[in-house]
Amino acid sequence: MTSKVGLPESASTQILSGWKDIASYLRKGVRTVQRYERVLGLPVRRPAGKPRGSVVATKVELDAWVMASPFRESYQLVRPNPSHLNATAEAIKDGVAKMGKLREEINALRADVRESVDQLQKSVRDLLTTVSGSPPSGPEEEGRRMTETALGIRVTADQRQERTLGNKVH
Repeated sequence: MTSKVGLPESASTQILSGWKDIASYLRKGVRTVQRYERVLGLPVRRPAGKPRGSVVATKVELDAWVMASPFRESYQLVRPNPSHLNATAEAIKDGVAKMGKLREEINALRADVRESVDQLQKSVRDLLTTVSGSPPSGPEEEGRRMTETALGIRVTADQRQERTLGNKVH
């Protein structure tokens, strides 16, 4: 028995006509199948001279395309090389160790800056006391607070009070 187009019955059932039939056969959406054709080379045929429009495909070609699996080639999951992982892990460990050393250096530098600022402020206070005869208060104290803030030095109220009392002893 032959079909309307003159092909044997078994051959005519092998032809899918249109994006909907092809998508249904592959159990995907129409746009997904169109993307497969555009990006991954899904085997479809078009009437001569038409770059768009209706399409036909055979089940045999679609099955072969799926079995050849361009998906696996395009999106193949590669097992990482264990030696590469070890090298990466070592690089991360080295980076973390360097960060720890840098943090210690920064903390030491901050302590040095605090000590230098304290010495400088003490020298300025002593100089002002010598020149004016009384310890600085008011704007000078405000200047010290601004300096501490600019340098990121955290001074508690108790420490400020100790400094003020220390200034009065001089």
